[in-house]
Amino acid sequence: MSPLLIADIAVGSICVAVGFLHLAVFLRRRDLKAHLFFALMAVGAGVSVLTDPWMITAETVPSFVSALKFRITFEAILWIALIWFIDAYTRTARRSLVWVLTAAYALALLLNLFLPFGILFSQISHLHSLTLAWGEKIVSAYGSLSLWRFLPDAAFICLLFFAGESCYRLYREGHQRRALGLGISLFLFLGVGYVDGILMDLGIANPPSLIGITFLALVLVMGGQLTDEVVRASALTRKVAVERERMDIILSALNTGLALMDAELNVVWVNEGTRKAFPWDDPVGKKCYAFAENLKEPCEGCGGLQAIADGEIHETERLNSTNNRWYHIVSVPIKDHKGQVTHVLESSTDISDRKRTEEARDQAMRELETLKVRLEEENIYLKSEIEEDLGFSKIIGKSNALLYVLGRIKQVAETDAIVLVQGETGTGKELVSRAIHQTSLRSSKPFVKVNCAALPANLVESELFGHEKGAFTGATQMRKGRFEVADKGTLFLDEISELPAGTQAKLLRVVQEGQFERVGSSRTITVDVRIIAATNRDLEEDVAAGRFRADLYYRLNVYPITVPPLRNRPCDIPLLVAFFVPRISSDLGKHVNQIPPSVLEALLKYDWPGNVRELRNVLERTIITTPDQVLRLPDDFNRAGTKIPEERAQAAKLENLDEMTRRYILRVLESVQWQIEGPGGASEILKLKPSTLRSRMQRLEIQRIKKG
Repeated sequence: MSPLLIADIAVGSICVAVGFLHLAVFLRRRDLKAHLFFALMAVGAGVSVLTDPWMITAETVPSFVSALKFRITFEAILWIALIWFIDAYTRTARRSLVWVLTAAYALALLLNLFLPFGILFSQISHLHSLTLAWGEKIVSAYGSLSLWRFLPDAAFICLLFFAGESCYRLYREGHQRRALGLGISLFLFLGVGYVDGILMDLGIANPPSLIGITFLALVLVMGGQLTDEVVRASALTRKVAVERERMDIILSALNTGLALMDAELNVVWVNEGTRKAFPWDDPVGKKCYAFAENLKEPCEGCGGLQAIADGEIHETERLNSTNNRWYHIVSVPIKDHKGQVTHVLESSTDISDRKRTEEARDQAMRELETLKVRLEEENIYLKSEIEEDLGFSKIIGKSNALLYVLGRIKQVAETDAIVLVQGETGTGKELVSRAIHQTSLRSSKPFVKVNCAALPANLVESELFGHEKGAFTGATQMRKGRFEVADKGTLFLDEISELPAGTQAKLLRVVQEGQFERVGSSRTITVDVRIIAATNRDLEEDVAAGRFRADLYYRLNVYPITVPPLRNRPCDIPLLVAFFVPRISSDLGKHVNQIPPSVLEALLKYDWPGNVRELRNVLERTIITTPDQVLRLPDDFNRAGTKIPEERAQAAKLENLDEMTRRYILRVLESVQWQIEGPGGASEILKLKPSTLRSRMQRLEIQRIKKG
C-alpha cells in the first residue's frame, strides 16, 4: 500500500473517529450544540480525505469527475458545519451572516452535483499522470476552470471575516482562552490548507493536497479544547450541585418564601418557606397564580409578568385571597447571555402584622385629625370671643385715642401694606405690630422681630440678609437672614431709624422688589415678607438732617399709625393697673389684690415719660415693697416722679429743641466766620452735609447780618 494512501486513510479515520466521539457527547447533552456541528465538520473532513485515494487513482475522466464531485460534496458539508460550529461556540450575534454563508455553500453544493464536471471545472480534457517524490504515481485533471468556482472562494473570504469577528467578540467578553484557541486553529490551519488547494487548482503547486493535514490539526486542537471544556463543565456541574444543595438548606431555613419560575410563570423550584406558607399543594410544575391563589390567569399588576416584560425588579404588596394574609413580593428577573429574561425569582415576605399596625396607626391619625379640626374650631371661637371682649387680647384700654389706633389696626391688618408704627418709648409699638400680624392673613406664618438699635453696625446686614460660609471672619457656616426666616410672614423692624446708611439702601431694594443677596453671595433670593417698621423718633427730621434716606422713608410711610403716649389717655391707667397687679403679684408669689383710690390718684397725676413700660416697672417695684394685700406706693414715688401743676408750668417755659438748635448753629457759624463748606467749615464741625446745613438754616431762619 502506498504511503499517500496510508496517510489519507489514517487522517480520514482519525477525523471520523473524533467526529463520532463528539456526536456521542451531544447525544448525552443535547444542549451542547457546538459538539453536534463539530462532529459533522470532523466527519465531513474525514470522508473528504478518505475519498482522495479514489480520485487520484482514477483511470478515466468520468471516474475522476465522480470522485471529485463526491469529495466536494462532503467538503461543502464540512464548511456549512464549520459555520454553525463557530456560531454555536462563540454565540455570535450575526445570525443573518450565518444564513447567508450557509446559503452560499448550499448553492455551491447543488451546482457541484448538477454541473457536468462539478463546480471547479467547466471542461476536463484529459488526466495527467504525476510521479511524487517517493516514486508513487497519481493522476490529476487538466481542463478549463469553471466561472462558478468564485462562489465558494467568495464564501470562504466572508467566512474568514465572520470567524475573525466572532473570535474578537468572544475575546472581548472575557473568554480569552477559547477565543485564542479557535482563532489560531482556523486562521493557521485552514488558511494554509485552503491556499494550497487554490494553488493546486491553478497548477502552481504540485499534489498532494495539504487540506487533509490542516483539517486534522484543526479537528485535534478544537476537539481537545472541547473535550477539556466538557470535563471542566462536568466538574463545575458537580460543584454547582453541591453548592445548590447547600444553598437549598440555607434558603429553606429562611422565613421568606422563595420561588423560581420560568418565562411562562411555571414554578421550577421553591424553598421550604414557600411550602410552609402554601402547604395544600406541591407548587413545582404549576402556574404560580394557580397554586398560590387558585386563579386561572395572572393577577392584576403581577410583578413576575412585569419583570419578564421589561427586565426590571418589581415590588408589590398583595393580600392573598387563600390565606387572607399580606405579602411583600419582590420579583427579580434572571437573564441569559443575550439579555433575555429566562426565569424570575420571587421572594414573598409575610407583612400581615405590619399591615395591621399601619391600619391601627392610620385609624389613630384619622381620629387625631378629627380632634385637631374640632380644637381648631373651638380655638377660633374662643379667639373671636376674646377679641370681641377686649378688641385685642394684650392691648388694654378704652380711651378714644387707643380705640382710634385699634380701628386703624383693623383697617390695615387684612392687607399686605407696609405699616410704620410711631410713638414714644414704652407706648406698646411692638404690641400694635403683633396685633396687625395676628389679625392678618399671615397669622399662621412667622412673626420675626429685629431690634435694629441692638445690632452691631458690622453685623446688621448679616442679621437681616444672611451670609454664606466664609463671607467674613467667623462665618463658619451658611446662615439665613431674618428676611428668609420671615418668608410668607411678617418682619417687625423695631427702631428702624438706627439702621446704617448702607443697610438702608439694601432695605429699600427688598421693600421695592422683594429681592436681596446674602453677604458673600451673588445669588438673588426672592421673599414674600410684610414689613412693619417702628420708631420713637421723628423720621421727617432725620430725613432733613440726612440721617435717614428720603426714598426709604416714603416707602415705609404707606400706612402710619401713631401710638398715643400714656399721658394722653389717663383713663386707661386704672385698666392697666387692674391688668398688671394680679399678674405681677402671681409672678412674684404675692397676694396683692386691693388698690386704694389714693394710689390710683397718685398714678393719674404722674406724666409717665416711660409710658406703659414705666407704669409696669413702677407697679412691680410697688408690689415688691408692699407688705400685705393692699397696694402701697413707695415713699419716694412723689419726690421721684410726680409733677405738680407749677412744675409743669416751669417745664412749659423751657426752651424747645428748634431754639436750642438755632442758637448752637449760629454760634458755630460765627466761630468760623460763616464758612459753611471746606476744611474747618461749619458743615464739618456739625457733621452735616453742606446742602443739609443750608436747608436747616433756611428752616430755622438763620441769616448772616452784614455789619455797616
